[in-house]
Amino acid sequence: MSPIGFIGGTGVRAPAAAAEPVQVTTAWGEACMQRLTLGGREVCFIRRHGLEGGIPPHRVNYRANIRALQILGCRAVLATNAVGSLDEAQPPGRFVLPDQFLDLTKARAGTFYDGARGVVHVDMTEPYCRRLRAALVAAGQEVGEQITDGAVYACTEGPRFETPAEIRMLRQWGAHVVGMTGVPEVVLAREAGLCYATLSVVSNWAAGMSPAHLTETEVHDMMLARREAINAVLEAACAALEPDAECGCSRAASWRRASSPPAGRAGCPTILSGRCGRGVLPSPRDRTTAPPDLTLRALPRPPVGQTILSVLRSEAGPSSPWTRACDLLPPTPTAPL
Repeated sequence: MSPIGFIGGTGVRAPAAAAEPVQVTTAWGEACMQRLTLGGREVCFIRRHGLEGGIPPHRVNYRANIRALQILGCRAVLATNAVGSLDEAQPPGRFVLPDQFLDLTKARAGTFYDGARGVVHVDMTEPYCRRLRAALVAAGQEVGEQITDGAVYACTEGPRFETPAEIRMLRQWGAHVVGMTGVPEVVLAREAGLCYATLSVVSNWAAGMSPAHLTETEVHDMMLARREAINAVLEAACAALEPDAECGCSRAASWRRASSPPAGRAGCPTILSGRCGRGVLPSPRDRTTAPPDLTLRALPRPPVGQTILSVLRSEAGPSSPWTRACDLLPPTPTAPL
């Protein structure tokens, strides 16, 4: 069974004492995480703001985090984040599950597809996995926590808080909560073909919603007060979750379209031309300390009449996740490179 990815936001630490540190090097940098057991399931836990919690939201390496979870075999990712409430029905302390988002970020790397493989478009009609949200709602009921399922999450650049004028604008746009870390994390998870849902914890009223000025202290105090409840919900969700179950999130690649093949590969059946059922395949530049079978040397040029996928299978071996990912691709023409 695949491990479950867990990205902890402000104030959330690894919920188990016995956690094995794991460092994964990806094409976008290193990601430090912990491997542990939660709810009887293997979990790969990442502190979004770093092990010491000192990375601001606009400096988080979202691409490395998502890619690292994918490399370690995660197919489902649960996350948490602290949010301000724009909705009187969602007071501080409430758990909220976004089902849509508004992206107001400005200077973040927000995609794995930067043009090196052509122009790629990914459908975001349902950005948060319905199956994971249902598991979190059921987990909340099991542990006695009320969870609001369905809200619009507005993501701002940070690290400053929003102005009351900005909050009024966001309310007119239909936002219910506001935070600084939900995007591009949700987008990258979709590009990677991973199921993703986030448990948003209302830590405070948004600017202008109360007469008091906003402080970082009140955010951390609320997250600390709700830490045990957060861990209880996530543990119950992990225990009930089937991370390998099929759903639309894992078929994200079937919605991709490359406007042109990579240079020098005209007519070649590349990864982008097929349906990759688990999203972006690991790059040969990606390296991890565990498990060792994911480390792959540079591939040789395929012989005439063979595709790159046939070489990938033979080089990686039958038990490699690379080979299993290739097996999810539909048959493609065997035009030589």
